[in-house]
Amino acid sequence: MIKYLSALAMVALLSACSSDSNSGDSGNPTNPPVNPPNNTPTTPGGPIAPSGGRSGVWFGTNNFGTGVMVIDASENIYALTNRSTRPQYEAVFGPSSAQLQRFLHRDSDNPAFADSFTLAGDLPSTIDPNDSDTQTYNLTVENDGQQIRNSGAVGDFTMTFATENDLPALSLADMAGNWTTTTSFCAVDCNITLRMTFDANGALTGSTQFNTGDLNTLTGGAAVGGPQYLTVSFEWLGRTVSGVLHRDRNDSNRVILNSIGTESATGVTASFTASMVRG
Repeated sequence: MIKYLSALAMVALLSACSSDSNSGDSGNPTNPPVNPPNNTPTTPGGPIAPSGGRSGVWFGTNNFGTGVMVIDASENIYALTNRSTRPQYEAVFGPSSAQLQRFLHRDSDNPAFADSFTLAGDLPSTIDPNDSDTQTYNLTVENDGQQIRNSGAVGDFTMTFATENDLPALSLADMAGNWTTTTSFCAVDCNITLRMTFDANGALTGSTQFNTGDLNTLTGGAAVGGPQYLTVSFEWLGRTVSGVLHRDRNDSNRVILNSIGTESATGVTASFTASMVRG
């Protein structure tokens, strides 16, 4: 096993060895509202006007790197940032006023199977025993709702309110159709394919596949969370996985799935995060 074997990798390998069916991994504690109220009104034909509250979509640099932080109407955080100094991403989840769970994703280990970073994140403590699996933000909105500032224990950072010029809108109609991604958690024969299909009303079907093995199906749905993101929830391998979908700031043709779920049998929580393309 490689040193940083993710939860997805372990489930996939165990399943492949025992029954020739294959799996992956994921997990999550907070389920977003099915159709939460929109606290970020839009100006017809123009960019989104900031609400003055913490809910909304923010972008910029935080304590880890550069990325996007979605705060839903219930003030649950779904953040994904990239550390440019190494091929590593941090996914953060939880209520904005409480302790947040964090997971680290790395670039695919197989360049030929690398649409996305790894699907399941590693707990930071499994990589570095001195690193924390949780962190806490102390967020305040400043500059007439244009910026959000953290003064918590992880250090000061400021992110900017994202208009549709910064992060394009995403609707159920935009998501309708097939989406896919591939990644690998080791150099050879550790390939994972994620497929998701949405209908015009947000109903979701899909699967994960380890190498060329059996499909592990997933079913659920997406709903409008705000002009720039959708909430999503689905059942997969005995887990309820919930999170958000939004466009990739670096490539508006890609969609970021940033979600988290809990394994029903063991209570193990893990992230389920990917960069997806149409296909």
